[in-house]
Amino acid sequence: MGATRQALPTVTGFAVKCAIAALRQRGADPGPLLDRAGLAEGDLDTPRRRMSAAAQGEFLEYAALALNDPMFGAPPRRAVEPASGRSVVLRHVRG
Repeated sequence: MGATRQALPTVTGFAVKCAIAALRQRGADPGPLLDRAGLAEGDLDTPRRRMSAAAQGEFLEYAALALNDPMFGAPPRRAVEPASGRSVVLRHVRG
């Protein structure tokens, strides 16, 4: 049948597309980061094409490091802490 096997789990690549947009908005070239993660931008334009979740995760990590921004420019979210009713800021923290 000619179908290629892909590592599971797979994803649609939506997060990769968003990260590419963030990189370009800040003047960064996503090409080398895609290559490093084993992805090709042309694959994102193919309807119903899926990619390895691990490869997507690698690309997002590389993009966050390149931008020095793990939130890709998204503003921090505010939430109410249930126990105290205080407003808290939610940010991604690398552990």
